[in-house]
Amino acid sequence: MPALEVMVVVMVAAMVDTAGVMVVDMVASVAAMVECMAELLSIV
Repeated sequence: MPALEVMVVVMVAAMVDTAGVMVVDMVASVAAMVECMAELLSIV
């Protein structure tokens, strides 16, 4: 049973890790979009 529990913990940790990376990715892409829009507005 302990092995199964360890597997579950590792799986959950991997899922959280992936979700965290996705969130960071989303924030980075949104920041890049805002930056591009700001540059376009400043040009206009």
